[in-house]
Amino acid sequence: MQTRSIFSNVSKGVFAKKKDLIKAFDTDDEDEILRLILLKGDVQVSEKERKADTERKFKDIASVIHQICINTETQRPFPVVVIEDAMRDLHYSVHPTRTAKQQALVVISLLKERIPISRSQIRLKISVPANLGKSIRAALESHLKSIEGEDWSDEYEFIALIDPGSFREVDETIRRETKGKGSMEILDLRVVEEGEGKDSIQDA
Repeated sequence: MQTRSIFSNVSKGVFAKKKDLIKAFDTDDEDEILRLILLKGDVQVSEKERKADTERKFKDIASVIHQICINTETQRPFPVVVIEDAMRDLHYSVHPTRTAKQQALVVISLLKERIPISRSQIRLKISVPANLGKSIRAALESHLKSIEGEDWSDEYEFIALIDPGSFREVDETIRRETKGKGSMEILDLRVVEEGEGKDSIQDA
């Protein structure tokens, strides 16, 4: 709230008349009217604010794509600026209410017609003390797309696929839960086509 005054036309600085307040709110008590406006009123967004919000979400979408995709020719992520340029070439219109991640998944399929892009996953080898194996796997389960192999010898060692965007959280979880006794090694980046990498780890 920028002012306690109530306007009939704020852009022209015209204050609301008493009779207009009563007609609109059944009262001329400004404190009560302000409470009603704050509770039930609609926020009017200026064209400048709307444009800034659209540009911010546009960049967020490109950032998400940068995190979860790679160039199939180089096996490395595309720079964000390249993704933004490709989105502009597509004349992609940002949806105001859908999240950046929801829109990123749509944009990826559109970008495939213009640049060599595909979803990626990171193949990791994770080693933790054997007595912590079950608890670590449970802590990481929401981030693991699949487990390709595991070994319960001196340590619990397993190979798993994760989305690139989960890398930092997986790393931090291993460090925290093992108090620095666990390790994680990147084996490679893997291009994932539609239908791949979606097997449940429940039976792994």
